Amino acid sequence: MISSLHTLFTELHGIPNPGEWKMILEVLEGRIFKIRSKLHNYTCSELVAESYIKMGLLDPNAVINGFMPSDFSSDGHLPLLKGSFREEIEIDLAGIKSST
Repeated sequence: MISSLHTLFTELHGIPNPGEWKMILEVLEGRIFKIRSKLHNYTCSELVAESYIKMGLLDPNAVINGFMPSDFSSDGHLPLLKGSFREEIEIDLAGIKSST
């Protein structure tokens, strides 16, 4: 899994995030119409979905631009091929002091 992620991140290094409207359009295309985006850019959710595919956790035919951050939460219904997730652990960042 780690070598698959390393290869993926090397391939995708430098690819930009889409603008807000382009991101919304791509998610709608993927989520509603099952149309894959051209992947000239990546959203965070696309990167996570693609990572899960490369690790063998998600169907390789999944339309990655149809995922949203909530899909990767314990409230989401991610169709994992193997394994499962536990409830998230909430981290209170307000109590963490900055090193600057």
